[in-house]
Amino acid sequence: MKYYTSNESLIKFRKECLYSNKSTIIFFWSDSDEEVDFPNAYVFRTSLYKSSLGIRVFSMPCWQNDLTLSYQAGSIKTIQKTKKPLIGFRGQAEPFSLPVKERLKKAANRVSHLVGSNYGFREYYHKGHQLRSAAMHQIKKSPDIDTDFQILTEFGGDSRLSRRENTKLYVDNIFNNQYNLCIRGGGNYSYRLYEVLSAGRIPVILNTDLVLPYDFLISWKEFCVWVEMDELAIINEKILKFHEQLSESEFVDLQIKIRKVWLEWISPLGFFKNLEKHFHSQNMNTVV
Repeated sequence: MKYYTSNESLIKFRKECLYSNKSTIIFFWSDSDEEVDFPNAYVFRTSLYKSSLGIRVFSMPCWQNDLTLSYQAGSIKTIQKTKKPLIGFRGQAEPFSLPVKERLKKAANRVSHLVGSNYGFREYYHKGHQLRSAAMHQIKKSPDIDTDFQILTEFGGDSRLSRRENTKLYVDNIFNNQYNLCIRGGGNYSYRLYEVLSAGRIPVILNTDLVLPYDFLISWKEFCVWVEMDELAIINEKILKFHEQLSESEFVDLQIKIRKVWLEWISPLGFFKNLEKHFHSQNMNTVV
């Protein structure tokens, strides 16, 4: 069932769109990847897939805090390059050692998939949790990478701590590490990515068929470690290669550039200031 079929105001609005000659701009901030079926609409959404990208559908960021503004008075504090890259992550992911019940579910689902059955058990940890765990497991194999991984089994942090304590640990993990792992959650996008950018830190992105904001103008691969799905087994090599190719001054400059890209393109002000560029994006060249 379409999300608008049970909402009277949306039903009325959709009919008005259908019978008018005016274009509509819709902002859909959700984990859902359900089609937004409005006539003559430009749709900006957080969760979407490049392989099935519709006409007039674009990626938009999600916003919570400008971490540099909220925690560093708006002035970015860069980290010097070290011999070993330092990569962090604090958040929910599938534990390296699963409880017996979850291991049995996973094994049963594999068998079900192999025999072509549609039957399966609902696993507690979704695809995003599993990919995060797989990436961290692989990265930890490298003695040439220092890691600061804090895996949580609950959404929102450690239930034994206050919200303020959880927030501090999360923010510190971003600021105290040069790189931060940004892998999709329930929807096909990373909320963390935009917070990492606001902090001027380098994201490590696993491309799960992503569409990123202003990807027709921003060269995302220039300021993040970009890992394709079929490169997950060599994610540590991708991080090391990226790190080694930067001089000490380039490493600091990159953090400043990331913060600048967030301010000019990804922050609420930057995103909406450039919004009109989407409406003639096919005729534009990369600018960042």
